Amino acid sequence: PEDVLPQLLESHGRNAVEVLILRGGSEEAYLSQLKHVEELGLFTSGYILADHMLRYGSPRFLQEMLARRRLELVEVVDSQGPDWMALSVAPSAAAALPAPPWPPGLA
Repeated sequence: PEDVLPQLLESHGRNAVEVLILRGGSEEAYLSQLKHVEELGLFTSGYILADHMLRYGSPRFLQEMLARRRLELVEVVDSQGPDWMALSVAPSAAAALPAPPWPPGLA
């Protein structure tokens, strides 16, 4: 699919995204999508909602959220059993802290 984010940046400018929903992907997809919208300047503060934190395993994504944002994990149950959704609140870019080093074995 075509990357529409540059078009969004052109039409609405920087900081146009206030709610970022990451859905149905892997941890690597979530990390790359978050990095992409941040590098474009579309998302510097606001809310991030990501699903399948428990089912697919997302320790690096969760660490990234904890390092720079306030994070809440919400347990949900669907036809495949229990899982977690991550709700994260991102402060302004100026208040964001650098991410700590990866835990041993996750780097």
